[in-house]
Amino acid sequence: MSGEHDLDRIHRLIDVERWPEVDDALAVALARDPQDVDLLLASARRHLGVDDAPRTLAAADAALGIAPHVALGHRYRALALSSLARHRDAQAAASRAVSLDPHDPVEHATLALVALRRRDRAVARRAAAEAVRLAPDDAEVHVVEGLTHLRAHRRRRAARSFHRALALAPENAKARELLAITHPWRVARLLNGLWSALALDPHEASAYENLVGALRRLMWVAWLVGLASLGSAYLLTDGRDPREATAGSITLGVVLLVVLGGLGAGLWRALDAGPRRGLSEVMRRDGAVLLILGLALMLTVGALAVCFAPAAGTDLVVAVSPLYRIGVLVSWVIWWRERRGG
Repeated sequence: MSGEHDLDRIHRLIDVERWPEVDDALAVALARDPQDVDLLLASARRHLGVDDAPRTLAAADAALGIAPHVALGHRYRALALSSLARHRDAQAAASRAVSLDPHDPVEHATLALVALRRRDRAVARRAAAEAVRLAPDDAEVHVVEGLTHLRAHRRRRAARSFHRALALAPENAKARELLAITHPWRVARLLNGLWSALALDPHEASAYENLVGALRRLMWVAWLVGLASLGSAYLLTDGRDPREATAGSITLGVVLLVVLGGLGAGLWRALDAGPRRGLSEVMRRDGAVLLILGLALMLTVGALAVCFAPAAGTDLVVAVSPLYRIGVLVSWVIWWRERRGG
């Protein structure tokens, strides 16, 4: 089999991520011709596919040592350096790739991504716009452009870019994920979008991390509602005649039931079938989410108990008061650990 056919086979194997076969084919081909630039670049692509930045950089440098004017080598070098947090060198390598092949939209898109990691938003914005100009029918460059808008907090422009990407490639998981997080407080849309991105690409780590982050924010909101509810109920009944507290506390209890029940039912109806089945599994896998939810439910149930029982006397309030204090203490401990870990 000729070297060209070997190279085509290696790239096809990389496309389907059959890494052991890729390694065997590369080892045989490079043993036959260790100075083949195309094989060295294929090796760099293979290591980039598994996020092995040091080996990607080594392979790209080896290729550039033989052929320093190959744009693809500088692109791989830029991505590897960026993963190693060498952002200045990464941007220089990406700029070199653009100068060598200014008509390739991928080089401009790579420069945009690398510049974003360096927080050079002006360069990122210009590079992404040029990539879109060169390849308006390429979904990936619209995703990159949307990401530059998202990092600059221009959420509407970002959403338009992601919508264009999805119009061109409806199965683009990254576009679905990023479109979902353009509206982080539209909970149902956020969860549905992140779940659909995961359904398209179950190995997309950032989509899963964003999904867990969204669930944690939602559980903290539930915790705040429970805390405020129990605190309000406690103030309405603490130290008062039970009969005087009855009207106010029962009114609060009814309001809590209506508002919380309505919000919960509305969110559940707005969720697609996939998130309904899968979110419980995600919550079981992330202990912090489950614990925060448990505290929120504990506080809310305590609030409802206090609201509807003042006519029976203050004993229940006295019993629930330690629950309130324990819930606050444990919740703040979890919050502190979340902040420290995040």
